[in-house]
Amino acid sequence: MTDPGTHRAIGRPRSLGLSDAALNAAAEILVEEGFSHLTMERVAERASVSRSALYRRWSNKIDLAVDAISLFADTHIPLPDTGCLRDDVVGYLRGFVRTRRTHVETYTALSAVLEANPELGERCRNVILASFTASFRIIVDRAIECGQLPTDTDADLYADVAPALIRYRLQAGEGKLTESLIQRIAGQFFSSDPPKKVKRQKGRPSVTHAKR
Repeated sequence: MTDPGTHRAIGRPRSLGLSDAALNAAAEILVEEGFSHLTMERVAERASVSRSALYRRWSNKIDLAVDAISLFADTHIPLPDTGCLRDDVVGYLRGFVRTRRTHVETYTALSAVLEANPELGERCRNVILASFTASFRIIVDRAIECGQLPTDTDADLYADVAPALIRYRLQAGEGKLTESLIQRIAGQFFSSDPPKKVKRQKGRPSVTHAKR
C-alpha cells in the first residue's frame, strides 16, 4: 500500500532476503493451518533459514505473524498516481476491493485467524490501518504539492478521514466497501474542485415560513 518509489517494509529492516522468505513462509502456514500451527521452527524450515536468524528479527511468533499478515496486505494494493486527487482515491480504493476479490481465499483464511486470536487481530488491524493511512497521506501530499489542496491543509488529519470512516462502517456491520461508497467518499472528501457558493437574493430571508 505504499508508493513503489517510497516502499518501506513493515518492521525492523535487517536482511530483506531473510525477511521476505520468513514472512512468506509464515503467511503460508497461517493460511493453510492457522495460528496454532505456526512455530518459529516450522517457519525456519520452510523458509530455509536458521531459527537463530528468525529470533534475531522477531522475538516471538506473534510479532512474526503481525508482520507477515501486514506485509501481505501492504504489497498487493497498488497506489495510483493519476495527477488527480479524486481519481487517485477512487483508484486506490478500487484496488483494495479488487485485491480482496482476487485473493479471496487467502483473506478469508487470514480473517478467520484474526477472529480466533484477539491479540493478534487487534495488533494486525492497528498496523494495517496505519499502513492504509500512510497511503492516503502520500495521496494527500501529492495533491498539496500540485495545488489541488491548499498548502495549509492538515495532511495528517486529512489522511485519517477515509481509513477511519471505512473501518468504522465495516466494524459496524454496514456491509462491504462498495463502488457507491467509494464514489461517496471520494466525492465528499477528496474532490479538488472548490465548493460552489449559493447566491442568495437580497432582501429575501434564507428560510421561508408557511403563512398561518
